[in-house]
Formats: sequence, structure tokens, C-alpha cells
Amino acid sequence: MIAAGSMVAGRYEILDRISEGGMATVFRARRLEDGGIVALKILREQFASDVEFITRFEREARAVSELIHPHMVRVYDSGADGNVHFIAMEYVEGENLKEYIRRHSRLEAPRALEIAAQVCDALEYAHAHGIVHRDIKPQNILLTREGRVKVTDFGIARAMSSATITQTGTVLGSVQYLSPEQARGAAVGPSTDIYSLGVVLFEMVTGTLPFEGDSPIATALAHVNQTPPPPRGLAPALPVRVEGIILFALAKSPSRRYRTPGEMRQATPRKGIEASFFTCSTPRGFPSSRPPFTAGRWSFSRAKSASTLAAATASFAMTRPVCPLSGVATRPDSFTARSARVFLITT
Repeated sequence: MIAAGSMVAGRYEILDRISEGGMATVFRARRLEDGGIVALKILREQFASDVEFITRFEREARAVSELIHPHMVRVYDSGADGNVHFIAMEYVEGENLKEYIRRHSRLEAPRALEIAAQVCDALEYAHAHGIVHRDIKPQNILLTREGRVKVTDFGIARAMSSATITQTGTVLGSVQYLSPEQARGAAVGPSTDIYSLGVVLFEMVTGTLPFEGDSPIATALAHVNQTPPPPRGLAPALPVRVEGIILFALAKSPSRRYRTPGEMRQATPRKGIEASFFTCSTPRGFPSSRPPFTAGRWSFSRAKSASTLAAATASFAMTRPVCPLSGVATRPDSFTARSARVFLITT
């Protein structure tokens, strides 16, 4: 029984409990070597007897400990004290994003995009080093007292890759943020983090989740089979292009999402910049003889609303660089069936 005053591996003194999840309990602890405060994540007992899992867990902890980024929670140490397996991490004073959302009900678009952009920075760095998070959710996005983002638990979900969504206390808490490919048990790549971040961004700006079922299995199937509701239907004041960013990240097929977190980062509006150029393919079904978009007017088949346009474009194949069509398009000098220049504006 780990409690305040307990010693772990002769190196850490437990001070108090921070949080408890299906996989581990996190304690605030003092590092005896220098008195520094760390967050000590201790695995639940049911995992301690799984030799294969412990091997993966330790391997991933070592890999993540080599990553240092301002928006990632630093991993300092990992090891075991008998059957107690732990990871010592940077202690972040503040709250997690789930708590922050509950406290504010929903976030204004600029703040939500600021948080998402910082998560993108962390993901871009991790992906460049071969690490896919696999469990992006608000509980794993910490906010410092100054409001800076710190993403935690990189590599932990990979160690749990043999777990299923039916195992109580393992990935059940993440099923609301599961990508379709994860729900199907298919191979997982960097795009799965982009999808999960799209769910998080949806939740930030609407205060609710795009998919919730009567059971974890039902929720997972919804990610695979159902179209997400347009965020502006829940938050009418949301800028149209922010809705487009979210819906593009939530594409069912990984190939139709942003290719990288960096691309998603570039799509987010920046202060002082009201427009950006992107290249997009012509939506299927439009004749090549005329442009489907007209300057100064929303025009997509017979759809009149910006929300309909943003939702519809999320299902179409895009050339690279990608773009969520969420602004007013200008007439290109020459429009072909393959590509067009579009101009996005802040709404």
C-alpha cells in the first residue's frame, strides 16, 4: 500500500496523491537526491505480473526519457521496487485540460486554438523521433499556472497496445477520443494523434464530445461509422474556419486528415494574420468546366450555409498541402478539375 511517507526504490518519498486512473496512480513525491519535487506514476498491481507488458512499459519509458520539448512533460527516471513499477516525471503545477474545460464550460476559439497549436508542437517533435502518443485526451494535456501546455504520457499507450476496449480500467477512459483505426484494431500511425486532437478541439469549443454511446463499444463504433455533428450547431459563434479545421482532423480515413501535426498547426489562425492560401483539389461531382467557388459568396452545390460547406469538404479528398475549406474562395485565373486556389478569411 503506497501512502504518504512511503519510500519507493530508496530514491523517492511519497508526499500525497495527485490522481488515479485505470492504469496507474500518480503521486507527488520528493526526490531524495536533491529534494526536487516529481510526479511519480505507479502502475496498478494487475499490470505488475504481466512480464510482456512490463518489458514494453520500461522500453517505452526509456525512449520517451530522451525527448525534451517545452510542451512535453519530461520523464526523468523509471524502474521497479519489488512489484512496484514507476515512472518519475516532471511535476506540473496547474490542472489538466479536462478540469479546465469543466471549469469554463467551453473555451473561446482563440484560446482553444492556442492550446491545440501547442499540442501540435509537442506531437510534431515526438513523431519526428518515432513516438506516436496514441492516447491524446484532455486528461493527458496539462496546463501550467501560466497557461502553457504540457502533454504527458507519451509512450504509455504504446506499451498497452495489446489491451482492448473491453478491459475494465485500461483504455475505457480514452474511448471518447479513439481514432477509427484504433477502434477497428488496425495499424496506428501519427494520424491517429491528429484525429484525437480533433476530438479534443471539438470538446474545447463546444463543451461536449462528438460521439458518446451507451457503452464503450457503442462509442468506439460511432467513431468508425458516424459523421461528427457540425461544431457550429453546438456553438453558433464559432468561426467557420475553426469548424473546418476540426472536421478535417476528424476525417474517418487517415489519408484525408492533416498529414502531420505541423500542417494542422499551420492551419490554425495566428494573431494579426487574417488570411492564408492553401491548395485544394476540386470536390468530386463538380464539372471541370466551371469553378465551384465564387468570390465573396459561399457556393457549394446548393448548400447555402457555411457549416454545410465546412462539413461537406471534410469528406472530400484533398491534395497537399491540405486545407479545411472554411472561408470565402476567390476566383482563380484558371480553374481545373484537379486544383484551385482558395482564400481563407477569419469570420
